[in-house]
Amino acid sequence: MEIADLYGFGSFFSDQNSSPRDVDLLIVHQRIDNSSINFAIHCKAAIKGLIPCADTVLLSTFEEQELAFLQKCSGKFLGRLTDADPSAQLKAIFRFAFASSTGGSVRGKFQFAKRTASVMRDVHVHIDRA
Repeated sequence: MEIADLYGFGSFFSDQNSSPRDVDLLIVHQRIDNSSINFAIHCKAAIKGLIPCADTVLLSTFEEQELAFLQKCSGKFLGRLTDADPSAQLKAIFRFAFASSTGGSVRGKFQFAKRTASVMRDVHVHIDRA
C-alpha cells in the first residue's frame, strides 16, 4: 500500500493578510522507489485536475527531513493519501482545508473570500466538477 502526506504552505495557507495567486502544496511520499514515486506523481496529476492553480512539490520522507522543508515553510498538514482512491481523498481534504481556512466565522469567511476570490473560484469550480 502506498501512502503520502499532503501539506499546504505559502500565502494561501498563511495567517498573513495577503492575496494568494496560487495554492502551494507538498506531497511527501514514503520511499525512494518507482512505486512510491509513481504514486506521488499520480497524486500530483490528480491535484492539477482539481486545482489548476496548484504548485505541487514532491519530496520523499528522507528528502523532506534532510531539507527541513516543512519547518522552513511552515507547512500545514492537510491529510494522508493512500492508493485506495486518492482522487476522492483529495476532494475531501480540499473541501475540509478550504472550509477550515475561513476561520469559521462569517467575518472570517468574508475576509478570506475577499483575499482569495480568484483562487477560490478556480478551486471550487474544479472540485465541484470532478
